[in-house]
Amino acid sequence: MEENTNFIDEELNAAFINATSENSLCYYHSEKQVIGGLLREPELCENYFHKISDEDFSDSTLKYIFEKIKQRYTAEHKIDTALVIGDCQKFPQAAELAMLCFQEFVSTSDFPGNLNRVKETAKARRIKNVIEDMLKSGNFKLEPLKALINDESLMCSTVEEENTKIIDEFVQSLNKRKEVIYTGFKMLDEKLNGLRKGTLCVIGARASTGKTTFALNIAVNQMKHKKRVYFYSLEMTGEMIYERLCMYSCFINGKRFASCTLTENNLQDINLVMQKIKDDKTFSVIENTKTVETICNNIYSDKPDLAIIDYVQLISSVDRRFVTERERINYVVSELKAVAKQTKTCIILLSQIVRAGKDNPTMSNLKESGVLEEAGDYVILLNRPYVQDKTSGAYEPQNTTLILDKNKFGSTGTIQYAFDFIYQSFSETGYTGNEKIAHLKASKPDNGLTLIHSSTVDETDDLPF
Repeated sequence: MEENTNFIDEELNAAFINATSENSLCYYHSEKQVIGGLLREPELCENYFHKISDEDFSDSTLKYIFEKIKQRYTAEHKIDTALVIGDCQKFPQAAELAMLCFQEFVSTSDFPGNLNRVKETAKARRIKNVIEDMLKSGNFKLEPLKALINDESLMCSTVEEENTKIIDEFVQSLNKRKEVIYTGFKMLDEKLNGLRKGTLCVIGARASTGKTTFALNIAVNQMKHKKRVYFYSLEMTGEMIYERLCMYSCFINGKRFASCTLTENNLQDINLVMQKIKDDKTFSVIENTKTVETICNNIYSDKPDLAIIDYVQLISSVDRRFVTERERINYVVSELKAVAKQTKTCIILLSQIVRAGKDNPTMSNLKESGVLEEAGDYVILLNRPYVQDKTSGAYEPQNTTLILDKNKFGSTGTIQYAFDFIYQSFSETGYTGNEKIAHLKASKPDNGLTLIHSSTVDETDDLPF
């Protein structure tokens, strides 16, 4: 007996310890999250159903609910939550728990982790049961236990399958142009080669520098390419976002919105743009979404080409365990990074920066930086010194420096821009000062949305700073 027990190597011992020291509350939560994901997100069923079995659930009620899900999915190849809950009505407790799982489902980006935890726990539980049976019977044999370990290689085979898929996709993509998001700014796109799908781009700036406007300029450029853009506005109302969009795309002085002096031509241009957006379904403003879990579920479900979130410090979570703001932001950014990778959506995440001086910031100046620096595939910073010094006359209000401080796929560097507050637009160098503004007023933004009428441009207005 003693000789046989000495064979338990580190792997078997670890599995035994995991099983015997199981935190039942933690794993019960993971099992509930798996059930909730299957009920709430159809694509999770599509992608993961074949990897789940009844025996993965330690809770008998959750196992019963999964059996009902399996019956429905096997018969219909889809899940109707109402029908599954109806199937559970024979046991009211099961129906109530199914509804609770649906309501408490947190995040699609967490689903793979919860599923792995459930499967690893089930694996450890089965090994534990076999070891206990052997110890009780006094018949502790090496070969049957090793055979069981080999049978419980589900995770290994999953990794191998995933790796094979990645290799196949990589080989097939060679010498093929990758699908990217072009910002519409020529010099920036040359450095970036476009923003890759499935990446996280952080844009940081001080308050009032124009980071929302810069992101909106990028969003408008996607419309001519028929890319779907979701703009999550946590700070401004949807009305404010569309007002700025029209100032840029229709070349309308912002003062006209505030003073209610829009001309007939202005109104005609605005109606054309708004109708085109509604018809093409290329741009959506989401203003009442505050939690990262809802944002991630939304992106996972709809898979837009580009998601812009304004801004990270305002995103909350249904999880209340965070002690500091830094912990919350770390969690938020890691969730967004995961959903970008899984859905191939490019996410632009706006952020405040903390710096009192007028020198160009670096990514270490991002507010609660940490994970923002690490998780961002790209980090872009905007610096408009006039924002910090409006009285000395040392700085022109439109002069802006873009700092590409991190680029995983290419070069970094700085690009000079001019910011036109009246028409809410940025343009790259080639012009400076008033010469630049004159150029902006004389040209139509290349967004493919509407024509500009001559009465739209107000030549006499100065920058309202």
